Amino acid sequence: MDPASIALPDRPLVVRPPSLGVGGIAVIVAAVVAVAVCVVAPVGDLVTDVRFAGKAVPVSGATVEGSCSSGTLFTTCEVTLSAPRRGAPPLRRQVDYLFAELGVEHHTFHVLADPARPSLLTTDLALERLWNRIITLVVSAVLFALGAMAVLLALAGDLRAQRATVRALSRQVVRPVLLRMDSYTLGKWVVAGNRARTWQVPNAARPIVMDPERRLILGITAGDGAFAMPLDRDLRWIGLDDPERRALREALGPDRLGGWLGALDSPAMAAARGRWRRIARTLVIASLVLAAATCGAAWRVFGAGGGDMEDAVGWLGFALCGGGALGCLLGAARVRAKAARHQAILR
Repeated sequence: MDPASIALPDRPLVVRPPSLGVGGIAVIVAAVVAVAVCVVAPVGDLVTDVRFAGKAVPVSGATVEGSCSSGTLFTTCEVTLSAPRRGAPPLRRQVDYLFAELGVEHHTFHVLADPARPSLLTTDLALERLWNRIITLVVSAVLFALGAMAVLLALAGDLRAQRATVRALSRQVVRPVLLRMDSYTLGKWVVAGNRARTWQVPNAARPIVMDPERRLILGITAGDGAFAMPLDRDLRWIGLDDPERRALREALGPDRLGGWLGALDSPAMAAARGRWRRIARTLVIASLVLAAATCGAAWRVFGAGGGDMEDAVGWLGFALCGGGALGCLLGAARVRAKAARHQAILR
């Protein structure tokens, strides 16, 4: 089908280029803010502890509530310190620590305070890890700043490209043009016209395939043709009214609107789908093994009738194996859903 035979309205059309959208930008901004909170939270306690170095002494009768969580490289602690006061309610202070360490699962705390400022409480662990915490915070802040800058630059680039497309095509008399789909994945199209460009599109968007052998899809351009934009098969990115949209879809036919989408598949996409399916099968097998172990643990708890120690071991095995089986099943379902979504873009 020659693109010149495609009848677009002979009037200026409003063009709404696909992009991350408000929802996508909101998710990215929320993620940046969440990471910023995690990085900034320990700063106040760290500044206070720097002033404590070499001055703090143990506080008699003080208690600590809370614990530390150890990850692959970093440990975070969120604890509440409490110190008794004569004739007054106990003094309480919540502190947050972030430091790097490997292989330590249990931490102990002793409450300290500066005699000159007894209302500010800290712990021996905080002072022992003081330089570790400073270096960890500096490195985390630098990495966060670089990551946030990369995200903001990407968002700014997306907005600039969207505005440039609107200026070039919106409220113009547009004409159809053929564009080559270089890469077609869920939510992202790499399209080549006069130049290659990556388009962030909704996951439900599908292109209009005009020539499956050459991977050509339908787009629009205007003026000198310097800017071009692909069209989705629902024709929602240009300002057609409903009768115009229905007429154009009927003229394009079912093959161009979906029947030829399989031609946009690639070996890389097929390999990725196969890899996700193998991961899903492995998780299902692991869940079955853990389910069998859960049954064994349940028999030990409810049927074997052991002592207290055996019951404790049985309950622990029951909880761990049951939780692992459920986690593996949920993971398998999520991976299979991801593979299905990527398969669905070919239909």
